[in-house]
Amino acid sequence: LIGVGAWKFELWSSRVIWSPEVFRMYGVDEANFRGTFEEYEALVHPDDRQGMLKNFEDFLKSGRVDFDFAHRIRRPDGQVIHVRGVAELSNTPDGQLLSGMAQDVTRQVE
Repeated sequence: LIGVGAWKFELWSSRVIWSPEVFRMYGVDEANFRGTFEEYEALVHPDDRQGMLKNFEDFLKSGRVDFDFAHRIRRPDGQVIHVRGVAELSNTPDGQLLSGMAQDVTRQVE
């Protein structure tokens, strides 16, 4: 109803893990998703991709543990949605893990 999904990004493996809500929001078939950062990057609207990558790189260099983002996603069906999210970086025995939430805010933005 509110268009929120949970996700994790394993920095040590570059593996992306999404909740069912994120798959629905992004219009991605869970069976065909390999869980790579590159797959996520490819969903980011081409006009927002460089900014998304810079925001993420700046976060990693900052030493902060809190992360926020806003950009557009181009779903496989061609529909464009606006997403915003927050996350927190934590240390695990395997390495650093970024855990967060993403929300479809298309109606609010438009």
